[in-house]
Amino acid sequence: MTMRWQLLCAAVLYMACGQVWPASVEVPPVAAPAPAQAEEEEDIPQGGRPVTPEMERKVRDFLERFIDAEKTPEEQAAFFTERADYYDQGYVGREEIRRDVERYMRHWPQRQYELEDISYMSADPESDRIFVSYTLGYRVARGDRSARGKASYGVVIFGLNSDPMVESIREKVAGRKPASNE
Repeated sequence: MTMRWQLLCAAVLYMACGQVWPASVEVPPVAAPAPAQAEEEEDIPQGGRPVTPEMERKVRDFLERFIDAEKTPEEQAAFFTERADYYDQGYVGREEIRRDVERYMRHWPQRQYELEDISYMSADPESDRIFVSYTLGYRVARGDRSARGKASYGVVIFGLNSDPMVESIREKVAGRKPASNE
């Protein structure tokens, strides 16, 4: 994984989730390509390789399985690498992820999620990783308490062409409303 791609993904991840990119971290500039090379690379995201329709389909399929609210905490944790950069908790193992998902499920036993938009993808030019920014609609409830809204996510998926897993994830919840105020 190139340092430039890592920094690009981190910067987009921060922006997608409404966080401020640390001023102390600079993304190194890219030298301008020769005119002939620039035409060939027109559709390539800066720092990444082209995202093909096949990759887009694999990402969408993976995200649909990933957001399935019917999974057990163990099944949800299995979607992550052995150690994943997990929300604002830093790098944690699957057992910590399982416990976190279990707590969330106890708090909101009824859950519905819908993948609303995939707004950005950048494939690492040197590995089987892809950075994805997406929006999720959600509706959660416990007894007579409920909430609905949208959340933006930035995620790095590793192994898209074999056994895809989440390597890093961030979230920004926006527009949370009580579901009863429709």
